[in-house]
Amino acid sequence: MASATPLKDIDEKFLQCAICLGQLNEPTLLPCLHRYCRMCLKKIANLKDKEVQCPTCRQIHGLPGKGADGFKVDFNTRNIIEFIQLQTSIKHDPLRECANCAVRLKMVSYCFRCSDFLCKGCDEHHRVSKIVRDHRDHIVSLDEAAARNLTIDKLSSLKEAPRCREHPEKVSELCCTTCDNLPICIACMYGKHQGHALKEVKTQAKIEREKMKEDLATLVQRERIILDKQQKIKCAQERLDQTVRVEEEKLQDRLRKEKVKLEVEVAKIDQSLAKRLAQQEIELANKHRLRKEIMEEKIERLNEDYERVCRDERQEAVSEAKRLSRESEEEKAMVKSQFSDINRGIQDEIVSIDTQRRSNTKMIQEQSEEFGDILTKFEVIKTTTSSVLSAQNDWTDVQVVPDIRAAIAPLIGEERALSGEFDGLTCIAVKEYPSGVDIALTAEAVVPIEGINSEWFINDIACSNEGCSIVATGYAPPHRSHLTVFNQKGKQIKQYMYQITDRDYPWRYCAFLSQSSIVTVDQSGNIVVYGSSHHMQRTCNINDIVDSLPSQWRVSCMTVDNAKNRIVVGGSDLRSRDFRFILCFDSKLESIYRLKLPKAIHWPREILALKEGKFVVCDWEGKKAYKITRTGSNCKVLSVFSNTWGDCEHLRPSSVCMDENSSIYILWVSCIAVVRWALAGRRCATADEKCVIAKYSHAGGEPIATRLLDPGYYARRITTLQSDEGEKLLIPTYKTGQFLTYELSNDSSN
Repeated sequence: MASATPLKDIDEKFLQCAICLGQLNEPTLLPCLHRYCRMCLKKIANLKDKEVQCPTCRQIHGLPGKGADGFKVDFNTRNIIEFIQLQTSIKHDPLRECANCAVRLKMVSYCFRCSDFLCKGCDEHHRVSKIVRDHRDHIVSLDEAAARNLTIDKLSSLKEAPRCREHPEKVSELCCTTCDNLPICIACMYGKHQGHALKEVKTQAKIEREKMKEDLATLVQRERIILDKQQKIKCAQERLDQTVRVEEEKLQDRLRKEKVKLEVEVAKIDQSLAKRLAQQEIELANKHRLRKEIMEEKIERLNEDYERVCRDERQEAVSEAKRLSRESEEEKAMVKSQFSDINRGIQDEIVSIDTQRRSNTKMIQEQSEEFGDILTKFEVIKTTTSSVLSAQNDWTDVQVVPDIRAAIAPLIGEERALSGEFDGLTCIAVKEYPSGVDIALTAEAVVPIEGINSEWFINDIACSNEGCSIVATGYAPPHRSHLTVFNQKGKQIKQYMYQITDRDYPWRYCAFLSQSSIVTVDQSGNIVVYGSSHHMQRTCNINDIVDSLPSQWRVSCMTVDNAKNRIVVGGSDLRSRDFRFILCFDSKLESIYRLKLPKAIHWPREILALKEGKFVVCDWEGKKAYKITRTGSNCKVLSVFSNTWGDCEHLRPSSVCMDENSSIYILWVSCIAVVRWALAGRRCATADEKCVIAKYSHAGGEPIATRLLDPGYYARRITTLQSDEGEKLLIPTYKTGQFLTYELSNDSSN
């Protein structure tokens, strides 16, 4: 607001009280530079807490000792309001009683020292009389006032100095800087303000103006910084929107590719079914032809038998065709389920991206609003500062300028405290969703193992790092257990037989301690290590090297930590499942540590050693698999490997392994099948005795891919095998003396 600005150009809202919405009456200035009627401030003041909240900017200010009366009067605004009231009075009633001659005439001027109107004759006398010569500079022509072109600096020169608060009958001549530039008269120098720092108003006003100019320059500089930051906010929002669009397009493209893969998989399944049915028809025709040739000589005598046999075989063929169709539908349903999981994951990721976008947009808007609030405060300070400077009134300067400066400092601090970093708000965290089926639909090969009777059991298996040797162990009825070493073609290399002393615990576990060194342990804790020439290197019982083990404890699993060349054994107490443990030994069978498993794990059926003291444990009784980590002498659960397919209540984790890409594979078997196999001793599994191969990421959670074990086979163990064709899954059948291999794809996205 320039000093030459006419009063008519002042915005009416500038003179309006935000509380009563009327014209300001006794305008009182708060430290935040917003002004209100003095009586309105008294009404909203909180006398209990001695504070008042500004209705405009919501800042809270402490009440002075005199309450709302202690806040400063806005002299500049009060002068403007008085002049506007003068204009309004002239407009409504131009005839008034002269302050000098008391005659009711048309008034021509107004004396601010007399605070009254003058007629033409008295106006001329007033301007030449020596008695009131100090009034001359305070007289304004009513014509000039009515024209509304009087400027703020002119109005300021017409008004007299403020009255002393202690002596209202006297005009203030000094200001007390000790009392916040309070206007005082000469008498106050020797009274209440004796000993205070007193200055002439012109001197103090000049000092305050210079200080305010410096602060105002800083304010203008910070305003430019905020405007620049607002531009950065706009750019950040544009980059965020662009990032969201790009990621959504990528996800949609990924979904289209997965759909194509699904269609290819379904086509393969249909082709496989058609091929198998065609082969079945060929085999059936061959059987019929052979039988017909044999029975032609006895056609009359065996005709009825021939017809009966054909009918029975046809019925069997129909049943087999139904079974093959059902298995194919299950495989197709599993592939579709995987696609559904991928689709659901991608849709969830799209929702997550939208959630991040809305969250980042909200944060950007909040920062923009904060900067907008500061700019509004800046504008209030600039408007008030411009008004005060344009008035060029010393008393106004010494009263208001310190408050303006006091408001500028915390506002600049508030602006500096706001974050100006927006690059992080343009980033979107997108989950890399695993693609594709990477376990072959059917077994690549079914290999018989030389030296293992079809009535023997295989309850554990391991492969050397290079895949040259495979070792399997299990129960060989009626009174022995076996450990058999063979190659990838099933040809036997070496076999060991052990007499079972305790028929209640016939199981044995095995692993490769090195490329040519094998370690095995039975349920009673007897450990044997074989060297490179398959000769026994050392043997001992765990009870002899580990103290304070319960009398009824039993080994339930074993693995090898290849990174540290250590043997890891898991087990529990048969009488109290509260005692579940992991024992660790070095290659010389010396004890290293003993860990207590978490309470969530009921019985460790299988264990896999990871890096940095972490393990994957298959909990047979709890029907879950866990990733755990070592914490002192205890372990804690890091994550759970869940199963999300049907018949969850009958599936239990039986075995676990890890491929060269750190993907985890868990074999889930039906507990119903376990009971039936134990009771009946059958060699082939039935339709409801399922074995499911599930692939997981290293972090656990839900499976990435799943496959049913080939129909007619049942297994308890799974491991990985290195071959010339690449890495494969190796699964030994439980009681047929064979092993199956499944090819693993090399999809880089996994």
